[in-house]
Amino acid sequence: MYFAALIVIFLGGVVRPAFAEYGAIAYDDQSCGWGRSWNFPDQAGADQRALSECATNGSKCKVVAHMGPGECGAVAAILSCGGYGWSVRPRISEAQLVALKQCQKYNPKEDCKVMTSLCSSR
Repeated sequence: MYFAALIVIFLGGVVRPAFAEYGAIAYDDQSCGWGRSWNFPDQAGADQRALSECATNGSKCKVVAHMGPGECGAVAAILSCGGYGWSVRPRISEAQLVALKQCQKYNPKEDCKVMTSLCSSR
């Protein structure tokens, strides 16, 4: 125990998680642009990365899904971009299915498709 405390002090007192486990999906419902991130050490970093990636394809990007440890996210939309759906679930297939159902709810006569999906580490 004493040895472990010395190592933490020696390393500057900073204790970091063994795995980076946060992710995000950003989406622009004007241009259909999206960005995503995974395996970040914190949610703020994951959000920034997703927004930055999305900004290369759209200017009205916003984070629509946050993934924590062991979570998966998905965004589904129609070709004209509006009325999208998103979801965060334990499995990617569940996240995709719920995102598609939400999209269909807003667009009952349109075809929705999954724009992007991903999982963070566990």
